Amino acid sequence: MRTILYGFGMIGMLGALIGCARAPEAWVDSPATRSPVTGLWVGTWKEMNHPGEGRTLRCTCLQTGTGQWKATFDAECGRPASFTFDLQGRQIGDRVVFEDTVDLGPENGGVYHWRGEVNGSEFTGTYKSEGYDGGFQMVKAEENAAASGAVCLVQ
Repeated sequence: MRTILYGFGMIGMLGALIGCARAPEAWVDSPATRSPVTGLWVGTWKEMNHPGEGRTLRCTCLQTGTGQWKATFDAECGRPASFTFDLQGRQIGDRVVFEDTVDLGPENGGVYHWRGEVNGSEFTGTYKSEGYDGGFQMVKAEENAAASGAVCLVQ
């Protein structure tokens, strides 16, 4: 009996993973709705008050609707940090512009106002909170690299 339940559990989990991986496929794969924002972005972020090299930043974006994306930002800030957000963007010419306010919690600097822009293969932006002020710069990773890191973003 336990083996049967385990088997059904594994089948259910596999089904959920396949469903999650395929749910946005129709949106992402449709030529009419394909977004230049969707994919893997890599680069650095830097706080304005600290001289030196930028720190590692990665972002995985997946379009979920018209002008809507789910994005996970993975950053190095003395320790690994990961944040997932729903992004609302607007098309302005060839660019997609994002602007929002997010609360990362007191341990991560509190409330930030940020603005980002995707223009071709570049994703740049700025951020500001009560105690921090800086910017980020990323480039789109090769399509093969993004595809090999298949992502299922669940909130």
